[in-house]
Amino acid sequence: MLTRNNIKFLAIARATDKVIVACYLHSSDSISSRDRKADLTLFKEMLSKVIRAPMWTSQVVPDGRNSLECDSNKFHFTMTNDELVFAAITCKEYPVRLAFQVINAVQRVVVSTYGSKALTCAENELDGDCTQPFAAIATTYNDLIKQDKLSEVLSQVHDVQTIMCDSIHMALSNTEKLEVVEQKTNDLTEQAKVFCNSSRKLHHHVWWKHFKLVLVLLFIALLILLLILTTLGVFTNRSSAENTPALNATTFRPTHLDTYAHLQKKQQQQQQQQK
Repeated sequence: MLTRNNIKFLAIARATDKVIVACYLHSSDSISSRDRKADLTLFKEMLSKVIRAPMWTSQVVPDGRNSLECDSNKFHFTMTNDELVFAAITCKEYPVRLAFQVINAVQRVVVSTYGSKALTCAENELDGDCTQPFAAIATTYNDLIKQDKLSEVLSQVHDVQTIMCDSIHMALSNTEKLEVVEQKTNDLTEQAKVFCNSSRKLHHHVWWKHFKLVLVLLFIALLILLLILTTLGVFTNRSSAENTPALNATTFRPTHLDTYAHLQKKQQQQQQQQK
Protein backbone atom coordinates (compact mmCIF):
# COMPACT_ATOMS: atom_id res chain seq x y z
CA MET A 1 0.00 0.00 0.00
CA LEU A 2 2.89 2.41 0.67
CA THR A 3 4.51 2.27 -2.76
CA ARG A 4 2.09 0.79 -5.30
CA ASN A 5 -1.55 0.67 -6.46
CA ASN A 6 -2.50 3.74 -4.44
CA ILE A 7 -3.65 6.10 -7.22
CA LYS A 8 -6.04 4.34 -9.58
CA PHE A 9 -8.06 6.92 -11.50
CA LEU A 10 -7.98 10.67 -12.23
CA ALA A 11 -10.71 12.59 -14.05
CA ILE A 12 -12.28 15.97 -14.89
CA ALA A 13 -16.02 16.39 -15.42
CA ARG A 14 -18.54 19.18 -15.78
CA ALA A 15 -21.39 19.27 -13.30
CA THR A 16 -23.50 21.42 -15.64
CA ASP A 17 -24.04 18.82 -18.39
CA LYS A 18 -22.64 15.74 -16.58
CA VAL A 19 -19.90 15.26 -19.19
CA ILE A 20 -16.52 13.63 -18.41
CA VAL A 21 -13.95 15.85 -20.08
CA ALA A 22 -10.82 13.78 -19.43
CA CYS A 23 -9.91 10.64 -17.50
CA TYR A 24 -6.81 8.59 -16.85
CA LEU A 25 -6.38 5.04 -15.45
CA HIS A 26 -3.16 4.52 -13.52
CA SER A 27 -2.28 0.81 -13.44
CA SER A 28 0.78 -1.39 -13.46
CA ASP A 29 2.15 -2.99 -16.60
CA SER A 30 1.26 -6.45 -15.29
CA ILE A 31 -2.46 -5.78 -15.79
CA SER A 32 -3.79 -6.95 -19.15
CA SER A 33 -5.37 -4.52 -21.58
CA ARG A 34 -8.71 -6.24 -21.11
CA ASP A 35 -8.64 -5.75 -17.35
CA ARG A 36 -7.41 -2.18 -17.77
CA LYS A 37 -10.34 -1.39 -20.05
CA ALA A 38 -12.78 -2.97 -17.62
CA ASP A 39 -11.40 -0.94 -14.71
CA LEU A 40 -11.57 2.28 -16.73
CA THR A 41 -15.21 1.62 -17.64
CA LEU A 42 -16.05 0.85 -14.02
CA PHE A 43 -14.46 4.03 -12.67
CA LYS A 44 -16.09 6.20 -15.34
CA GLU A 45 -19.47 4.73 -14.41
CA MET A 46 -18.80 5.52 -10.75
CA LEU A 47 -18.01 9.14 -11.61
CA SER A 48 -21.11 9.44 -13.81
CA LYS A 49 -23.35 8.08 -11.05
CA VAL A 50 -21.92 10.52 -8.54
CA ILE A 51 -22.33 13.66 -10.65
CA ARG A 52 -25.80 12.54 -11.77
CA ALA A 53 -27.01 11.81 -8.26
CA PRO A 54 -30.28 13.63 -7.31
CA MET A 55 -28.71 15.12 -4.18
CA TRP A 56 -25.69 16.51 -6.02
CA THR A 57 -26.99 20.08 -6.20
CA SER A 58 -28.03 20.22 -2.56
CA GLN A 59 -25.02 18.54 -0.99
CA VAL A 60 -22.02 19.42 -3.17
CA VAL A 61 -20.69 22.95 -2.78
CA PRO A 62 -17.73 24.66 -4.51
CA ASP A 63 -14.31 23.97 -3.01
CA GLY A 64 -15.81 21.37 -0.73
CA ARG A 65 -13.98 18.10 -0.08
CA ASN A 66 -16.01 14.93 -0.51
CA SER A 67 -15.01 11.29 -0.09
CA LEU A 68 -17.04 8.15 -0.70
CA GLU A 69 -16.09 4.55 0.03
CA CYS A 70 -16.66 2.09 -2.82
CA ASP A 71 -15.75 -1.48 -1.88
CA SER A 72 -11.94 -1.56 -1.69
CA ASN A 73 -11.58 1.94 -3.16
CA LYS A 74 -12.23 5.51 -2.10
CA PHE A 75 -13.75 8.15 -4.35
CA HIS A 76 -12.55 11.73 -3.69
CA PHE A 77 -13.81 14.81 -5.54
CA THR A 78 -14.18 18.56 -5.37
CA MET A 79 -15.92 21.18 -7.51
CA THR A 80 -14.81 24.67 -8.57
CA ASN A 81 -16.98 27.75 -8.90
CA ASP A 82 -17.15 27.04 -12.64
CA GLU A 83 -18.64 23.63 -11.77
CA LEU A 84 -15.65 21.71 -12.98
CA VAL A 85 -15.40 18.49 -11.00
CA PHE A 86 -11.95 17.06 -10.23
CA ALA A 87 -11.99 13.45 -9.05
CA ALA A 88 -9.49 10.88 -7.87
CA ILE A 89 -10.05 7.23 -7.00
CA THR A 90 -7.51 5.70 -4.62
CA CYS A 91 -7.20 2.58 -2.56
CA LYS A 92 -9.23 2.57 0.64
CA GLU A 93 -6.21 3.02 2.93
CA TYR A 94 -4.77 6.00 1.07
CA PRO A 95 -4.76 9.13 3.29
CA VAL A 96 -7.57 11.56 2.45
CA ARG A 97 -5.35 14.64 2.82
CA LEU A 98 -2.92 13.24 0.25
CA ALA A 99 -5.78 12.36 -2.08
CA PHE A 100 -6.83 16.01 -2.14
CA GLN A 101 -3.22 17.03 -2.71
CA VAL A 102 -3.43 14.90 -5.86
CA ILE A 103 -6.66 16.65 -6.86
CA ASN A 104 -5.07 20.07 -6.24
CA ALA A 105 -2.14 19.12 -8.48
CA VAL A 106 -4.53 18.04 -11.25
CA GLN A 107 -6.55 21.20 -10.79
CA ARG A 108 -3.47 23.42 -11.13
CA VAL A 109 -2.41 21.73 -14.37
CA VAL A 110 -5.87 21.78 -15.96
CA VAL A 111 -6.87 25.28 -14.93
CA SER A 112 -3.56 26.81 -16.00
CA THR A 113 -3.40 24.95 -19.32
CA TYR A 114 -6.90 23.88 -20.36
CA GLY A 115 -9.18 25.99 -18.13
CA SER A 116 -11.38 27.61 -20.73
CA LYS A 117 -11.29 24.61 -23.04
CA ALA A 118 -12.47 22.27 -20.28
CA LEU A 119 -15.63 24.33 -19.88
CA THR A 120 -16.75 23.86 -23.48
CA CYS A 121 -15.05 20.79 -24.99
CA ALA A 122 -16.77 17.55 -25.91
CA GLU A 123 -16.77 14.37 -23.88
CA ASN A 124 -13.28 12.83 -23.45
CA GLU A 125 -11.79 15.51 -25.72
CA LEU A 126 -8.94 16.24 -23.31
CA ASP A 127 -7.93 12.59 -22.75
CA GLY A 128 -4.91 12.81 -25.02
CA ASP A 129 -3.74 16.17 -23.67
CA CYS A 130 -4.10 15.18 -20.03
CA THR A 131 -2.63 11.67 -20.18
CA GLN A 132 0.99 12.71 -19.69
CA PRO A 133 0.50 15.24 -16.84
CA PHE A 134 -2.00 12.93 -15.10
CA ALA A 135 0.44 10.02 -15.35
CA ALA A 136 3.22 12.15 -13.86
CA ILE A 137 1.01 13.24 -10.95
CA ALA A 138 -0.22 9.70 -10.28
CA THR A 139 3.32 8.32 -10.35
CA THR A 140 4.55 11.03 -8.01
CA TYR A 141 1.82 10.59 -5.41
CA ASN A 142 1.61 6.83 -5.71
CA ASP A 143 4.63 6.48 -3.40
CA LEU A 144 3.47 7.54 0.04
CA ILE A 145 6.92 7.47 1.60
CA LYS A 146 8.27 10.11 -0.78
CA GLN A 147 5.25 12.42 -0.44
CA ASP A 148 4.39 12.32 3.21
CA LYS A 149 6.66 12.45 6.24
CA LEU A 150 3.95 11.02 8.41
CA SER A 151 3.56 8.14 5.99
CA GLU A 152 7.31 7.66 6.13
CA VAL A 153 7.18 7.50 9.92
CA LEU A 154 4.19 5.18 9.73
CA SER A 155 6.11 3.05 7.27
CA GLN A 156 9.00 2.82 9.68
CA VAL A 157 6.61 2.01 12.50
CA HIS A 158 4.99 -0.59 10.28
CA ASP A 159 8.39 -2.11 9.54
CA VAL A 160 9.24 -2.20 13.24
CA GLN A 161 5.85 -3.74 14.00
CA THR A 162 6.43 -6.31 11.30
CA ILE A 163 9.83 -7.17 12.73
CA MET A 164 8.40 -7.35 16.25
CA CYS A 165 5.49 -9.48 15.09
CA ASP A 166 7.88 -11.80 13.30
CA SER A 167 10.05 -11.99 16.41
CA ILE A 168 7.03 -12.65 18.60
CA HIS A 169 5.74 -15.28 16.20
CA MET A 170 9.18 -16.85 16.12
CA ALA A 171 9.38 -16.80 19.91
CA LEU A 172 5.92 -18.28 20.20
CA SER A 173 6.82 -20.85 17.60
CA ASN A 174 9.97 -21.75 19.53
CA THR A 175 7.95 -21.89 22.74
CA GLU A 176 5.45 -24.16 21.07
CA LYS A 177 8.30 -26.31 19.79
CA LEU A 178 9.77 -26.49 23.30
CA GLU A 179 6.37 -27.42 24.67
CA VAL A 180 6.04 -30.06 22.00
CA VAL A 181 9.50 -31.42 22.82
CA GLU A 182 8.69 -31.39 26.54
CA GLN A 183 5.40 -33.12 25.90
CA LYS A 184 7.10 -35.72 23.74
CA THR A 185 9.71 -36.22 26.47
CA ASN A 186 6.97 -36.74 29.05
CA ASP A 187 5.22 -39.12 26.70
CA LEU A 188 8.43 -41.06 26.17
CA THR A 189 8.98 -41.20 29.93
CA GLU A 190 5.48 -42.52 30.48
CA GLN A 191 5.92 -45.01 27.68
CA ALA A 192 9.22 -46.11 29.22
CA LYS A 193 7.48 -46.66 32.57
CA VAL A 194 4.72 -48.61 30.89
CA PHE A 195 7.31 -50.63 28.98
CA CYS A 196 9.23 -51.40 32.20
CA ASN A 197 6.05 -52.48 33.96
CA SER A 198 5.02 -54.56 30.99
CA SER A 199 8.50 -56.11 30.80
CA ARG A 200 8.42 -56.92 34.50
CA LYS A 201 4.98 -58.48 34.23
CA LEU A 202 6.02 -60.39 31.13
CA HIS A 203 9.18 -61.63 32.84
CA HIS A 204 7.14 -62.74 35.87
CA HIS A 205 4.61 -64.45 33.64
CA VAL A 206 7.32 -66.23 31.65
CA TRP A 207 9.06 -67.31 34.88
CA TRP A 208 5.87 -68.84 36.26
CA LYS A 209 5.16 -70.50 32.95
CA HIS A 210 8.67 -71.94 32.91
CA PHE A 211 8.35 -73.05 36.54
CA LYS A 212 5.05 -74.80 35.84
CA LEU A 213 6.58 -76.48 32.82
CA VAL A 214 9.49 -77.75 34.94
CA LEU A 215 7.05 -79.10 37.53
CA VAL A 216 5.07 -80.89 34.86
CA LEU A 217 8.24 -82.38 33.36
CA LEU A 218 9.43 -83.52 36.80
CA PHE A 219 6.06 -85.11 37.49
CA ILE A 220 6.12 -86.91 34.15
CA ALA A 221 9.70 -88.09 34.77
CA LEU A 222 8.69 -89.37 38.21
CA LEU A 223 5.75 -91.26 36.73
CA ILE A 224 8.00 -92.81 34.09
CA LEU A 225 10.53 -93.84 36.77
CA LEU A 226 7.79 -95.42 38.89
CA LEU A 227 6.48 -97.26 35.85
CA ILE A 228 9.95 -98.62 35.06
CA LEU A 229 10.52 -99.75 38.65
CA THR A 230 7.12 -101.41 38.73
CA THR A 231 7.86 -103.21 35.46
CA LEU A 232 11.17 -104.49 36.82
CA GLY A 233 9.33 -105.92 39.85
CA VAL A 234 11.19 -103.91 42.36
CA PHE A 235 8.11 -103.22 44.42
CA THR A 236 6.82 -106.89 44.07
CA ASN A 237 10.05 -108.57 45.37
CA ARG A 238 10.15 -106.13 48.22
CA SER A 239 6.56 -106.97 49.19
CA SER A 240 7.33 -110.75 49.11
CA ALA A 241 10.32 -110.26 51.27
CA GLU A 242 8.30 -108.27 53.72
CA ASN A 243 5.54 -110.96 53.87
CA THR A 244 8.07 -113.87 54.61
CA PRO A 245 8.64 -114.19 58.40
CA ALA A 246 12.15 -113.52 59.42
CA LEU A 247 13.96 -116.45 60.96
CA ASN A 248 15.56 -115.88 64.31
CA ALA A 249 19.17 -116.67 64.31
CA THR A 250 18.74 -118.47 67.60
CA THR A 251 16.37 -120.97 65.94
CA PHE A 252 19.16 -122.60 64.02
CA ARG A 253 21.75 -122.28 66.72
CA PRO A 254 21.74 -125.67 68.56
CA THR A 255 22.45 -125.65 72.19
CA HIS A 256 24.71 -128.17 73.89
CA LEU A 257 21.73 -129.75 75.57
CA ASP A 258 19.93 -130.36 72.35
CA THR A 259 23.01 -131.95 70.85
CA TYR A 260 23.43 -134.29 73.82
CA ALA A 261 19.80 -135.35 73.75
CA HIS A 262 20.00 -136.02 70.08
CA LEU A 263 23.02 -138.22 70.50
CA GLN A 264 21.35 -140.23 73.27
CA LYS A 265 18.29 -140.74 71.12
CA LYS A 266 20.39 -141.89 68.21
CA GLN A 267 22.25 -144.41 70.46
CA GLN A 268 18.99 -145.83 71.76
CA GLN A 269 17.77 -146.36 68.22
CA GLN A 270 20.94 -148.21 67.31
CA GLN A 271 20.67 -150.49 70.39
CA GLN A 272 17.14 -151.43 69.52
CA GLN A 273 18.11 -152.33 66.01
CA GLN A 274 20.88 -154.62 67.33
CA LYS A 275 18.50 -156.55 69.54
